[in-house]
Amino acid sequence: MEVNDSEFEDIIWKGIKCRYVNKVTKSEMVAKVGTPQGGVISPMLSNIYLHELDLFVHQRFVEPSQMSGKTSKPNPQYTKIHNQISNLRHRLSPNYRYKTVLAGIQKDIVLAEIKSLEKKRASVKSVIQGYGSRIYYVRYADDFLIGVNGTYDQAVKIRSSIAKFLKVHLKLSLNLKKTKITSAVDGRAQFLGAEIKRHSSRTHDQKRVKRVTSVGVTRQRVPNSNIIVLAPIERLVKKLSEQGICVIKDFSKRDVRPISKSA
Repeated sequence: MEVNDSEFEDIIWKGIKCRYVNKVTKSEMVAKVGTPQGGVISPMLSNIYLHELDLFVHQRFVEPSQMSGKTSKPNPQYTKIHNQISNLRHRLSPNYRYKTVLAGIQKDIVLAEIKSLEKKRASVKSVIQGYGSRIYYVRYADDFLIGVNGTYDQAVKIRSSIAKFLKVHLKLSLNLKKTKITSAVDGRAQFLGAEIKRHSSRTHDQKRVKRVTSVGVTRQRVPNSNIIVLAPIERLVKKLSEQGICVIKDFSKRDVRPISKSA
């Protein structure tokens, strides 16, 4: 709420009053309101002013979510198919309790059934949404990202509550065009110039992991908890093109020509 440090305040005022050079027009600029865009003190001021937002989100959403119970539970449909596969694999084992070793056509039939059930199991979620939820929050200067392991309605209510808090307590307006609600599986969240999404084998992002077992080689799907960060290459190259650093001939064929700086 307060910063009582005269030396710090002096440095801040120097940063606010100083002039800067516009990188496009190369002309000298003076900020009449607020701080110069790209100034080194902007993140510091954001951290001081938005500290209240950090406290609000943690106390209102993050901490209560940690005590809300389990976020997932086993999917009965997946468990049923998994048990069927397990029982069929036992029949192929030499240690099968009925001491009957399958061979020839019988073995082929069982293997075909296992393969069919594995394909069916791959299309089913191993766990389903539980009664609990988890809220995760991270902020960098004036950009923040909230992860919701819960329902879409929860995400809408959280965004609405934050917008109201910012307007009433900090006199700030939330840019709803930029504050999007995105699925971590079907979409990509934009944060600090990167794209974040959840890695899942069911969306064909990655091949399954192979495991060697007593009955042969099996394939295991990628865990849903894997989060990956991607560079938006096309968007980055377009920005370089707008700044006159390159010319895009055909991005689909990666035909991008750099522009030389003879000076």
